[in-house]
Amino acid sequence: MKIVKLVSYEDLTVEEQENQSNNGSGKEYANYIVIEDEKGRRIYSDAMEPEDANFNRDLSWIIEELK
Repeated sequence: MKIVKLVSYEDLTVEEQENQSNNGSGKEYANYIVIEDEKGRRIYSDAMEPEDANFNRDLSWIIEELK
């Protein structure tokens, strides 16, 4: 079973918080997609510069991940 959640920085464990990128406005202000399935737990952040936030560019991996 695949579980996909949208969470805030405060919802991550201390270890997960320490491992996040500090791009854009900062990791404390980012949102996170957490995906849990048989492969484990993966965390993806929207902490990025505005010019990088484009589904046709840097975020194209999201579609395949969710499939």
